[in-house]
Amino acid sequence: MDIKILKLPVFLTVIISLFLLSCDDSNNPRRIDYSTVPDPFSIAGAEKVTTQSGLEYYIVEEGICPSGDEDICTVNPRDQIDIFFTKRVKDDPDRIISSSYVNGVQTPVPASVGGGRVITEAGFKEGVIGMKAGEKRVLILPPDLAYGNNPNNQYSDQTIWIDVELDEIIY
Repeated sequence: MDIKILKLPVFLTVIISLFLLSCDDSNNPRRIDYSTVPDPFSIAGAEKVTTQSGLEYYIVEEGICPSGDEDICTVNPRDQIDIFFTKRVKDDPDRIISSSYVNGVQTPVPASVGGGRVITEAGFKEGVIGMKAGEKRVLILPPDLAYGNNPNNQYSDQTIWIDVELDEIIY
């Protein structure tokens, strides 16, 4: 009888241990690693531009236009571009929303200025228009140009800080 009583606690201990081990996601291939995301761009000394919509942006580093033809060298609403970016909550820069640097990636991501998976916010779209290759900007999106006041979004009513570097205009 004593052996049966001892078997149950041992069995429960093994089951609980296996359950706790399965909760460890350090080897999960879907785990997001932001450790290689660079620090936010510094806007010290950069001129602030405020658009009619309320978007604020800072040109941290000027881009180049080797041909001199601004129509070809600047981003337009129809363009496909390669960019590096990091979206953060402005009041909590350690709170990263998404980044092209996630999981150690060091290559730019393709994006459609007209919308898509990367440039989803109206303020992000507005902020990249007019950029030149190599240009770096900080975009400050007020809530209405970011995620609005959607109660289903964890970033609802948040001001968003986006560091963006234009690698190239594809077409």
